[in-house]
Amino acid sequence: METEFDTLKVYTLVANLPKIFTNTVEILLQELIQDETGVVQVLTSDNINLNPSGGFTPHHLSRLLRDEQVPESQFLGQKIALVISRELANDNSLREPAFVFVRKCLSQRCCKVVK
Repeated sequence: METEFDTLKVYTLVANLPKIFTNTVEILLQELIQDETGVVQVLTSDNINLNPSGGFTPHHLSRLLRDEQVPESQFLGQKIALVISRELANDNSLREPAFVFVRKCLSQRCCKVVK
């Protein structure tokens, strides 16, 4: 059996929070595997909650993720900050404090090796 790594996928949702709350980022990290029949299983799953009081800058988010020992923290911090910035710019109803839900999936595919 051989394992291939597919692309890293990041899904993000941004929503308003009442003004009495602080910015919140909830990240669901999942490692998925798909077998040769197409069945997908979750290998690992981890929840991380961040309260970025310094705002949603790529540097600040990356540092918080690195402190939590999240793999690819710099890439993920930049990706999350870009999506949040784009959402806040495109939707006038969104403002800080904001709740951000992120689902990061690293999927693998198992293939039979034919000799």
